[in-house]
Amino acid sequence: MNSTKNESSCNPESTGSCDGDEEDTKETMSLTTCTGSGYFAAIQSRIHIYDSFRLARIILGSNIKSFNGSLDSTAIFEAITVVAEMKMELVQLQGKVKQLEARNIIGEASSEDQFGSKTSEQQKLLEQNELLKDYNEQMIRLHASQSRTVDILSNWNGGHFDVDAGDASVPNEEAVLRVAKESTEKSKELLARANYLFETSQKQLTSCRKQIGKLQRQIQTKSTIQHIELESFRSKHARQVMDLCGQLEAYKEQVETQHEEMLRMQERFHELEALAVTPKQAHDVLQAINQIAEDSSVEEQMEVQSQVVEILQRMSQMYTKQVHDDAELHAILEAAKRKEERSNEELQDLKLQEKILLEETRVPAKDWREALAAQRTLCERQISDILSREESRLLEMEILELKLTELAFAAVEIEDLRDELQEIRDQHDDKITEINSLAVGAESVVARLRNQIEEIMEKQMQSIRHIEPSKSKKWRALLDRKKTIDNLDQLEMKLVVQNEELFSVKEELSQSKAKIQLLEHKLSIAAGTKGYG
Repeated sequence: MNSTKNESSCNPESTGSCDGDEEDTKETMSLTTCTGSGYFAAIQSRIHIYDSFRLARIILGSNIKSFNGSLDSTAIFEAITVVAEMKMELVQLQGKVKQLEARNIIGEASSEDQFGSKTSEQQKLLEQNELLKDYNEQMIRLHASQSRTVDILSNWNGGHFDVDAGDASVPNEEAVLRVAKESTEKSKELLARANYLFETSQKQLTSCRKQIGKLQRQIQTKSTIQHIELESFRSKHARQVMDLCGQLEAYKEQVETQHEEMLRMQERFHELEALAVTPKQAHDVLQAINQIAEDSSVEEQMEVQSQVVEILQRMSQMYTKQVHDDAELHAILEAAKRKEERSNEELQDLKLQEKILLEETRVPAKDWREALAAQRTLCERQISDILSREESRLLEMEILELKLTELAFAAVEIEDLRDELQEIRDQHDDKITEINSLAVGAESVVARLRNQIEEIMEKQMQSIRHIEPSKSKKWRALLDRKKTIDNLDQLEMKLVVQNEELFSVKEELSQSKAKIQLLEHKLSIAAGTKGYG
């Protein structure tokens, strides 16, 4: 169903013709190369069916025009029979493919009928069925012409042909060629008709597929929208259910509290009812007291006395409860009075605050803006003064840092000179110790060394006399270095003093930065109040 069409030269004319003027006995036929599924195999089978006679000729390798009866007619009949059987199998296979294609088209049409295009798809399906019927009729005609050709070739072995023209004087060879030519022409016509029907069916099938794809996309879009709507409805329903559950829980709690309150009130009512003395009960007791006579029994007197005591006890309890309730009411009243006093005080405070705010708001916004502008200019002036002082201090600090770096380099140089001086002293000490050791060992060597030293000293004095100006400069430089070595302690003291000054300057700088931050904070507050005004 989803194969792509890739035909090359599916024209029967490219295979050559069976005309009587054909002279090449080794004629070749360019068969159609068709890739894909059942449709393209069907095209190849149709070409082979209508060209079976020429296929037999190619298989035998001889020309029908020059056929003189020397070949075996049985071989010709067998070759054509084999080719016809093969083509019949291909035709049956193609019919099955067409049936499957028709079923698929019917299924697609039924699926499209569900979405509102039932009438148009039924019409297309009917057109497809008509095309299939025409195609089958053409194939039946083609098969009939092929079977006729096979019958003619099979009867050729007996030396007679059933020619439609009825001309018995025509030679066998010309009759065979004429029949073959007619069958070839009919096959060409049938093939052209079949190709046209196949192309139209392919176009209609592609259009149906496009419409099906479009409908599938629409269905997918609708299903997605419905799924989204369903999810939103579910979430909304879940939220509503949760809200209703919350409301139900709150209602249940309210009902429970009301029920508990009602039970408490019922208990209190029963208690009061049990304590209260009704007028009827008092009247009955008085009648019982009046009915007591001197001759009444002790039991009757005790019963009346117990009734009187019970009534008196109940009245006493009622009085006690009433006193307790009055005390509670008095306490509640006192609390309410205190609360009222506090609320009155708060009301007075609020009134005072309102008056203060009214007095403050009497000042116009223009005055506030002018005051804020003056404060801002003052802060800016102070900040500019602080920044100028900081710049001067930074310059002083840079100068001090330069001096400190110079002193540090001088200290390093002095340290190097000290090291050189110490090395020279060590060398002289080594020489002295060596000389002393030699002097202790041999006086003669000492004398000789003294002579050598004197000679060396004389040479040095002579060299000093003849020294160049450049060496005298070096000597002066050495003297200057010696002076710097002597002044090392003084420079170190100066360095310590300058470090202390630097620390004091840094402290002043930190204090000035803190002041700047404070002024910036005040300026931001003033700007905020100005914007609010």
